[in-house]
Amino acid sequence: MSTNVDTPQIIDILMAVDAETIVKSYSAGTPTSPTSIDESMVYLIIRKENGVFGEGTGELKVTARIMDTLRWREATLTLNATYSAILYQYQAVGGEKDILSTPVSVVAEVKTPLPNPGDLLHPSTQTVNSYFWTAQAIAQGEVTYSFSFMIVDRDNVVQGYYSWDPFIQVTA
Repeated sequence: MSTNVDTPQIIDILMAVDAETIVKSYSAGTPTSPTSIDESMVYLIIRKENGVFGEGTGELKVTARIMDTLRWREATLTLNATYSAILYQYQAVGGEKDILSTPVSVVAEVKTPLPNPGDLLHPSTQTVNSYFWTAQAIAQGEVTYSFSFMIVDRDNVVQGYYSWDPFIQVTA
């Protein structure tokens, strides 16, 4: 299925975090001074047509067009069973810093499927809060940005505050 290049699109960016290795290998940082981590601890996943390079790594360069919407979501490699990662701050750190609207966090109530052990071919649904950050591409250019995130354990105890810095390129 082809998409109309004139129609703004939603670009979903999934951030998969190796939380267990980060907690074991890095100092915990603070909310205002998170520990910078090696990009090998984060795997950024995106649709192929929006990735310039680095898909599946922590140094993903995304390409977007003006008026496209970017949405960032995070999960841990244990899919939040042992540890969870929560994005809490975006900051433009290099390049043309005003190419995106100010990213904001959004919580939306959504229905998701849930396997039904008694009838695996007919899942039930559960209502959950979906959380993501969103921004619009508003000007041409390239920016390096930093996302800070915390890691919490399954008892919701913060294990540390961390950050890393990928790129976004906005074309006409």
